[in-house]
Amino acid sequence: MNVKDLMSLGGNLNVSVNLDDLRIWHDELVATA
Repeated sequence: MNVKDLMSLGGNLNVSVNLDDLRIWHDELVATA
């Protein structure tokens, strides 16, 4: 999954996250990948 996919997913879910939340989410994705 690339950044464009993540941005599209976020837009589809109508979710607004700040940079800290995004970094934490990314770290969790990497940890579970």
